[in-house]
Amino acid sequence: MPTVWRGTLEEAIWGEIQLEKFRATFNPRRKILVVVSMMICVAAIIVVLVYVNRSDKIPQAYPMEEDHIKLCIANQLHRFGLGEYFVGEIEVLLSQVYRNYNNEASSMVRALNMNTMQLQKDAMAFELLRTYGFKVSPLRFCWFLNHDETKAEIENNYEQFSRKGGLLQQIEHELSLPWFARLDHLEHRMWIEETEASILWKGKTSHNRVSCLYNDEFLQLASLNFEFKQLIYKNELKELKRWAEKYGLSDMGFGREKSTYCYFAVAASLTSIPHDSYVRMFVAKTAIIITVADDFFDSVGSLNELEILTEAVQRWDTRGLKSHSKVIFDALDDLVSEATRKYLQQEGTSDDISGNLKDLWYEIFLSWLIEANWSRNGHKPSIVCYLETGMTSIGAHLIVLSSSCFMKPSKKLRLKPYEPLTNLLMVISRLLNDLESYQKEMEEGKLNYVLVNMMENPEFEIEDSIAFVREIVEKKKKEFLELVLIDGLSDFPKPSKQLHLSCLKVFQMFFNSKNSFDSNTDMVEDINKAIYLPLSRTSMCLSTQTFPKKKHIISKLNMNFPFKHNSRISLTKMRLITPKVRLGFK
Repeated sequence: MPTVWRGTLEEAIWGEIQLEKFRATFNPRRKILVVVSMMICVAAIIVVLVYVNRSDKIPQAYPMEEDHIKLCIANQLHRFGLGEYFVGEIEVLLSQVYRNYNNEASSMVRALNMNTMQLQKDAMAFELLRTYGFKVSPLRFCWFLNHDETKAEIENNYEQFSRKGGLLQQIEHELSLPWFARLDHLEHRMWIEETEASILWKGKTSHNRVSCLYNDEFLQLASLNFEFKQLIYKNELKELKRWAEKYGLSDMGFGREKSTYCYFAVAASLTSIPHDSYVRMFVAKTAIIITVADDFFDSVGSLNELEILTEAVQRWDTRGLKSHSKVIFDALDDLVSEATRKYLQQEGTSDDISGNLKDLWYEIFLSWLIEANWSRNGHKPSIVCYLETGMTSIGAHLIVLSSSCFMKPSKKLRLKPYEPLTNLLMVISRLLNDLESYQKEMEEGKLNYVLVNMMENPEFEIEDSIAFVREIVEKKKKEFLELVLIDGLSDFPKPSKQLHLSCLKVFQMFFNSKNSFDSNTDMVEDINKAIYLPLSRTSMCLSTQTFPKKKHIISKLNMNFPFKHNSRISLTKMRLITPKVRLGFK
């Protein structure tokens, strides 16, 4: 018989979580149970703050708006890396906020003492609504630009404004690294480690704020979630290295050995699918083969060897292959064969994607062969011809299109003509690479968009060509982001659009201000933070402290909570009587 709890939901879960955290200190497997329990606790907090009517008995001079509360909850879940577990709830909250903003008058007069709160609310609303696909105009949220009184207050009291909620530190972070170059997993870590304030406005007159107790629960759940991902990532990286060693890719004797870099980039950017191990491994393996094969075409293989390998990929057999060429093809054949089996198993249909996968790989091998011929024969292509080949040889479309087959919902693999979103990804990725590689490639006698642009425009100096390419990149990124974030502008399902965005952010990260992908040291610190180094708050999460004394604590919390990625926890239909936790993730 399940235990019937007569007290409040938060009290029951709070006491049981403290007990489980104490047990988890001695049994790491219980960390999973702690995460599950705390997920329910967070859901309970959202119920209390959003869905339960608040008391109006306490008079308030400047009460916090309900929309502001919802925005703060959604923002904290998003920044802590917990949004993936509350997708439906966040969308409901933001839909309500969006509706209310549209219903408000376009011209709003605000009390002077409310400006700081309104600025915080509007800035948060603009970022979250844009991120979650709502079509909003900056003019609707940047009202203060036409509000002389508010602008004067900000200019005269900038120190007071910058101290609110650690704003100065946030501004410094925003200016230090472009948003496109940030990987979500590292951003979650930074937010967890640096968060000091409550997630809601801390004014004494607002009874809607989250108490320190609940703010700690958000932090602890985020820390446990981050730590659990690190455990997954460490195990997957070991498995990936074993695969690379098995097929000889990590011991080719030339070029770049980037197994760890490739996996780090995938794991730290694809946080929207934290428990989908196959997609991460598939993308990482694809990136490793692209890196090794690209190096082989660039610097090692003779033109004859490259032609034989390209023809072998077209036929898809090993006749005539030896040494490095055979190693590359064998690893590729294993990847495609495994993907074909996985797709048939996942979709439960007779659709065979192996043909399309092989065609995609042949397309990229052919582009490498064309570039090798250009470099070795001194051919100077037109800038249009160079970009058409270069946007293929960079390999970004191969990564996102092949892996989109395994997202949920999946995207049927389609070859040329590619959709606008994929074309933009291909162009931007190529140009980002070329902006930070032109000097090295000029020394090696290779072609590059910056250099080809100078050939077609003799009046250009190198700085002029760089500025010209950067302008193209910035324009294309705006078009790309609109297709990703605004619903209805692309035929791709949302997970596939996010995959495109993650891929572009990885390229921006590697080629932000220099070519970090070719460096053996530039990414070491970030790799350690993402996979190996514990959080500075970890000790708080699994403290052996005894749980607080509560009047009502159930002796045993029996739950049957199927904890899955993106599982939608119903906040309005939660039941207190639930049978036993399953350990393990699907």
